[in-house]
Amino acid sequence: MSNDGAHVIGFGGRKTTPDDRAKYINSPASAIYKKSESLYGYHLIPDRVETIYLCEGYIDVLSMDAKGFAYPVASLG
Repeated sequence: MSNDGAHVIGFGGRKTTPDDRAKYINSPASAIYKKSESLYGYHLIPDRVETIYLCEGYIDVLSMDAKGFAYPVASLG
């Protein structure tokens, strides 16, 4: 995995009403977007750090960052 900058590779979302068919709506897999090989927030980590926090999802990353935790990331699948 290369940490060479912030490039959009896909999008993800969660349903907002009980009537929505799918719980999550994500970009389909492509040559550059593979959920199981991607980490949300990875581009913000410097080359050499000793500790990162692996979270369940991207909202957890945002919450941990807001609370002052350095270098939270989340797997996407």
